[in-house]
Amino acid sequence: MNARKAVLADNPELILRVLQLRFDESLSYPRISAQTGISKTAIFSLVRRFHQVFTDWPLSGEYSCVQLARALFPGRYPSAPTVTQTVKTEKTRRNQFSPEFKWRLVQQTLLPGACVAQIARENGINDNLL
Repeated sequence: MNARKAVLADNPELILRVLQLRFDESLSYPRISAQTGISKTAIFSLVRRFHQVFTDWPLSGEYSCVQLARALFPGRYPSAPTVTQTVKTEKTRRNQFSPEFKWRLVQQTLLPGACVAQIARENGINDNLL
């Protein structure tokens, strides 16, 4: 963000003044730039942001200068503290099958005509583990 845009984002009263000059007095971007000392590009970006967030001008009386700045520059003025979530540090372990369970499955698969995939499904495991 260049210096002039930063000045605009840090000064809520100036944001309101630029929008009033644009919408109430119908001044062009170069004239607003000459009156406020803000670049034409920064003014254009501000007006574009305004149209993305709000539908019409004038705003209702419920918006103060600071609330307007928060709505137009949400990253600059965080509205609420962020909530941190705990991260699970323990990995879930694989199932620990008993040797008896494994041996029983091996015996079932060695029978003539046994289908390994079906035996695995019947016992609730993936057939790749069998």
